[in-house]
Amino acid sequence: SIVVCNQAGTSGTYRIAVRPNGATVAPEHYLVYDASIAANTTIAYTLGITIDASDVVSVYASSSSMSFNAFGSEIS
Repeated sequence: SIVVCNQAGTSGTYRIAVRPNGATVAPEHYLVYDASIAANTTIAYTLGITIDASDVVSVYASSSSMSFNAFGSEIS
């Protein structure tokens, strides 16, 4: 799961990408691109994806008042 929290009093946009093996971000890596989020709102995504230890989750926010958290389970 990935949680996005907009702590600002105004709406904003955000992006979430998973980059395999830390590759340079490309259009096919985006899970969410320029999604809108209202002021003082939290959105949660339950994705059901598997990522490798070398994969990188990258985020972008239109303001510094947004925070991101990723939760999951390690499978061995």
